[in-house]
Amino acid sequence: MGDADDSYDFLKINEFYKKLKQGFDLVQGCRFSKGGGRIMKGAMPFTHKYIGNPFFSLILKIFFSSPFNDVYCGMRGFRRDIALRHKYICNGMQFAIENLIKFLVEGSKVCEIPIILHRDGRKKNKSHLKTISDGLKTLKLILIFSPNWLFFIPSIFLFLYFFNILTNFTGSFEILDQKQKIDITNKLVLIFMINLQILFLWLYGKLVTINLGFSKESKNLINFFAIFKLKYVFTFYALFLFLSLMKPEYFFNNVLFYNLLVLVILFNCVIISITELQKKNSFD
Repeated sequence: MGDADDSYDFLKINEFYKKLKQGFDLVQGCRFSKGGGRIMKGAMPFTHKYIGNPFFSLILKIFFSSPFNDVYCGMRGFRRDIALRHKYICNGMQFAIENLIKFLVEGSKVCEIPIILHRDGRKKNKSHLKTISDGLKTLKLILIFSPNWLFFIPSIFLFLYFFNILTNFTGSFEILDQKQKIDITNKLVLIFMINLQILFLWLYGKLVTINLGFSKESKNLINFFAIFKLKYVFTFYALFLFLSLMKPEYFFNNVLFYNLLVLVILFNCVIISITELQKKNSFD
């Protein structure tokens, strides 16, 4: 496939075909010198050449271990039987990114070959690409389907922040006055609730990415859902009640915390269960 505006040399098709015959599932063209390609004068806007495309190529390298140096190149070849298994959701310029991500997630054999980008040969019509709008849509697509980076990693830093405050609070508990104890306890509760919600968002996002083919279901996730049941919420709640009896000085001022905690977990369990139903089509 390739743009039909004279910007690509279709005499290069044979080079794509040879790579596909060698066993590659997807062969991506590269217009940038980093991948051996070449961009003719006036063929690509400055913002696309030096900002947009390099930025998204780098993001895909970080988030999806992409080997590509030109993720938005429209000239590429791929196996039809694999592509038909993908649940494509993009109908705009972002399809170029989605197409690459889903081949990468599936573990397909991919490569990149250098090509030349020529100046657009259209006389009457303009390019369909809208720099800012399509750029933001692409960024949103990548972030939404990278829940580990968007939610899980920030939650780790937030937990470390929570643990640091808790450690200092425990160490200096005896010398604090009542107002300081209440303020720090409320702060800990707030951080804990936010971190818990972020973790649920990560879990929800992970399920959605699996359902739409942007990530694979891991063994750890399967094991997690083997124990992640609504009935265990009450066991979790009982544990906190037990701790409150053991350490009343920490918990008696936080009755509201228990109720909020149970509500947050229950509501998120329901949402996650709905997402699971979309994948399994059955009740558990």
